[in-house]
Amino acid sequence: MEKHTPEQAINVLKRYSGREDFIPTAPFWEAIRDGILPQWYLDRFRLFRDDYSDDLPGIDLDKNDPDYRYLRLKATYDHPTGNKLKCRKNVIRSIYGHFQGAINQEVIVDEGVIEVIESFGSRDWECDKGDKGEHWTTPEEIDLINDTLDVVISHLEEAYDLGD
Repeated sequence: MEKHTPEQAINVLKRYSGREDFIPTAPFWEAIRDGILPQWYLDRFRLFRDDYSDDLPGIDLDKNDPDYRYLRLKATYDHPTGNKLKCRKNVIRSIYGHFQGAINQEVIVDEGVIEVIESFGSRDWECDKGDKGEHWTTPEEIDLINDTLDVVISHLEEAYDLGD
């Protein structure tokens, strides 16, 4: 994927302005246009780290219960944070997609940080095994998610002087 330029961002913003399906992506294009993409990514990674729960709903359930898969899924969907759980497969994939975007947009160019991200992306995640509800994200994987986010956040803060 090619790095987007401010000119491309201006064209995208003009072309899709006012379209409701475009509204969620507009801040990304505005950040490119305004030259603040590192801050935009830093905000996203902080959001994933700080606003998404480390909880593993239903982890205490009896795995021998014939309704275990259903009960575990129900515990996940009934969690007070709603979809803001790091253990969810789509959240893990979204985090990785943002990592990849930051690399593609050349916000992250440090080889050491890129290696950490590539390791994250190539992991054989428990939630990717078997059918839905059969395998679950582990506490160790939650630690890996947080550790990787910490590495990336620290890098962006230092590389772009974006500390609090």
